[in-house]
Amino acid sequence: MKIKNLKFLFNFEDESFKKLIIDVLQKIPGQGLVPDILIFNTCDYSFTNSDAGNDGANTVWFDLRKLKKEPKKYQMKVIAHELAHLFLGHTPSNDMETHIEQDKEAKSLVKKWRF
Repeated sequence: MKIKNLKFLFNFEDESFKKLIIDVLQKIPGQGLVPDILIFNTCDYSFTNSDAGNDGANTVWFDLRKLKKEPKKYQMKVIAHELAHLFLGHTPSNDMETHIEQDKEAKSLVKKWRF
């Protein structure tokens, strides 16, 4: 898999976590070229696709304080889950039914990717 453009923003000094994200991206089978992705360190887990702004880049937020307390396998699964939303073209939604359906689709893709 070729990573087109991966940017880490806002308090992302943790080199081991950067490496973990790249490892997850490289484990994703058959995705070809990864779109632009901005990675943020915040207090939650979330995503926004390129249609929602951020100069046409996909955006993923991770809570490193919380995530770093978990085993590495779980960390990789959370990273893969948020990235799955991007690969599936999901748009964040306040509608609970849509949110639940998108979460099911992302979980299914993560399982297919064998995380």
